Amino acid sequence: MYPKARNILLPDGKDPNDCYRENPEGFRELIDRLTSQARDVLSLAFERLDSELAKQESKTKVATDEIKTIWQEITLLIASVDSSIERDTLARYFHEKLKPLGVRKAAVEEEIDAAVKTFR
Repeated sequence: MYPKARNILLPDGKDPNDCYRENPEGFRELIDRLTSQARDVLSLAFERLDSELAKQESKTKVATDEIKTIWQEITLLIASVDSSIERDTLARYFHEKLKPLGVRKAAVEEEIDAAVKTFR
């Protein structure tokens, strides 16, 4: 499976220490609730990509710097997947997301293949 690290988002961008100080009795409950809602890193990156793509004008086929940053992150996350079958499936999904920008499937695969070499 792809990277299994999961993120939780604390209220109002607080750090865990702030949350504990504000409510020591409810801290464990807060963490348990947030942990049950935690999302894997790759899913969050795809959501960020979707959000940035939606901001672009539909006729614009130029990626913003933010989109480039996110797609580099996604490329590295996909490259870190051990299973070549899962990598291929994720690469196809990734390509579908980038199609509106005119990105070729071969280009996505080349980027992922190059990144895979850094992990092996």
